[in-house]
Amino acid sequence: MSSLAEQLVRTGLVDESQLEQIQENKKAEEGRIFGLQKKKVVATTRDTLSFDRLRDCSKVAEFKIVARGLLLFDSSNITEIIRITHDMFPDREKSRKILVWLMYTIRDGLRKIKPEYYPTFLNRCLTKTAPRVEIKPEWRK
Repeated sequence: MSSLAEQLVRTGLVDESQLEQIQENKKAEEGRIFGLQKKKVVATTRDTLSFDRLRDCSKVAEFKIVARGLLLFDSSNITEIIRITHDMFPDREKSRKILVWLMYTIRDGLRKIKPEYYPTFLNRCLTKTAPRVEIKPEWRK
């Protein structure tokens, strides 16, 4: 049994070139939909691209923004972020030491507070200005 498209070509209702064009458009649409689905999956999974982006940061403020995103996605990323922080900004020793201290403080803080307070805690710790590392009593586990 032949397909509907082949029957339309045989009867002369659709030209052979029109059929090829329709099939190409269909494949392109399926590819576009698959590509969107793939991007969605990559955006919601932990991938090395995010850590590469963290390594490529040239400013402390940019580093804090990317680190905050990684921590909001999965708080267990803190160990990898701390490891990366030790290698960042070799020309700025003081900035690196402060950043390493901040990441260790965040790690310790995340262990002490309830998960629903992670976003608030991270926002306070990773602001562009001076970080406020405080744990309110109601946040404690």
